[in-house]
Amino acid sequence: MSRFFESADEEREENYKAKVKEKTYEESEKQSKKEKRLYDLQCKVMELEEEENQKAFDKKLKKMLTDVKKVENHFGRALPPFLKKFLMSPKVYTRSHKKAIDELLSRYEPKESIDTQKEDKNDEERISKDLSKILVIKDGEQRKKELKEFKDSTKDGTMKAKALIALLSAYMKSKDGVEIMRTIDELLDCFIDGEEDVVRSMLLENIDFYLEILYEILDSSKITPYSKLLKRLSDISRESVEGRVLQFEFFKLGRATETDHPLFKLLYIDRVQGYKESKEYYKTMGDTIGETKIEQEVLQEFGMSSFKSGDFETSFKVLSKCSGVEGSSHETLMKLLCVILNDRIRGTQIHNEFLEGFKSFGRNRFCLPSGDNTFEVYRSFYLLNMLDMKGAGDIVRRFCERFEEDIWFKDFVESRIKG
Repeated sequence: MSRFFESADEEREENYKAKVKEKTYEESEKQSKKEKRLYDLQCKVMELEEEENQKAFDKKLKKMLTDVKKVENHFGRALPPFLKKFLMSPKVYTRSHKKAIDELLSRYEPKESIDTQKEDKNDEERISKDLSKILVIKDGEQRKKELKEFKDSTKDGTMKAKALIALLSAYMKSKDGVEIMRTIDELLDCFIDGEEDVVRSMLLENIDFYLEILYEILDSSKITPYSKLLKRLSDISRESVEGRVLQFEFFKLGRATETDHPLFKLLYIDRVQGYKESKEYYKTMGDTIGETKIEQEVLQEFGMSSFKSGDFETSFKVLSKCSGVEGSSHETLMKLLCVILNDRIRGTQIHNEFLEGFKSFGRNRFCLPSGDNTFEVYRSFYLLNMLDMKGAGDIVRRFCERFEEDIWFKDFVESRIKG
C-alpha cells in the first residue's frame, strides 16, 4: 500500500515539474546546475501551494526550509522572488514557521539594506561636507548665492531644509520680510517631499522668533502674504502659531476674534462685552501674564482701556508691567497716572522717573499751554502743586473724559493745605 502512495506522489511531482517547465523554462538538455536546483525548488513551492491538508503542508514546508539551505549558494545576494513571495504569504508566514522564515530572510535582507545604508551614508556625508563649506564663507552675499544654488540642486530633503534654515538666518539679520516669508514657504513645501518630521522639527523650533521679526516689519504690502503664511503654518501646527495668528487678527486686522486662548480672551471680552467684565476676567489670570512682546502688547491695550474707563489704579498696575513698551501714547498715560495717583504711588521707580523728567518743565517759566503732550502733563502737575485743582483737572480730562478732579485731587490738595 505504501509503495502505491509513493508512486502516486512521484507521479504528482512529475506533473508539477511539467507545469513549471511549460510556464517558466524551456526544455534544455544543457540546463545548468544552478537552473536545475532553482527549478526543483520552484516545483516544491508549487506543490506546497496546492497542498490542502494542513498537517501534510506543515511537514513538507519544514522539510523544504531545510532543503533550501542546500541550495543557498545558488541564490547570490538575494532570495529568488518566487521563494520570497511564497514565504511571506499568509498561509506560510505563520507562528509555527515564522522563526525559521525570519532566520532565512535575515541572511539576505540585511545585505541589501546595509549596502544601501552605506551608500546613503556616504552621500549624506559628502552633501553635508559641501554644505559645511558654504556655511563658513565670510562674504554674506556669496554665502547666500551658494546656499540658493545648493538647495536648488540637492535631492536630499534634510540637507535642503538645513540650507533653507541658513538662508533664513541671513534674511533675519537684514530683516528682509519678503525673503523670510518666501523661504519659510519653501520649507513648508519640503513637507510634501517625505521629509516632514525632520523639517517640522527644524522649522517649528524657531518659528515664533521668525514670526516676531516679521510682525515687527509688517506693512500694508506684506499683510496678504503674511496672512497666507500663518494659514499654512496653522494647518501644520495650530498650537505653535496660535498666539501669532491672534496677534495678527487683533492688532493688525482690528478684529475681535472669539477664542479660548487665555491672553486674547481678555481682549475679546474687553472689546465685545466691556471693561467691567474684562476686569473680572483679568483678576483670574493677570498674574500668569509674562513679559513676551505679545503679552506686553495685550497688557498695553488692556491698561489703556482701564485708563479710559477711569480705573486709574488698575491701569497703573497693568501698564507698569509693560513699562518697557515704546510708544508715545503709553508714555503719556504713565505720566498722567503719576499726576492722578501722585501720593498713592510716591516712592515707586516710575514716579521717581516722572519727578526727574518734570525738571525739564523749568524751561516753561510762565506755565504757558503747549502743543506737546508731555509738557501739558507736566503743566497739570505744576498746577496741582499750586493747588489749582480745576486747571490741573481740565488738562487731564483732555485724555480721559471720565476724570473727576474732586475724587482724585481733593485729598492731595487738602493734605497740602493742612501742611
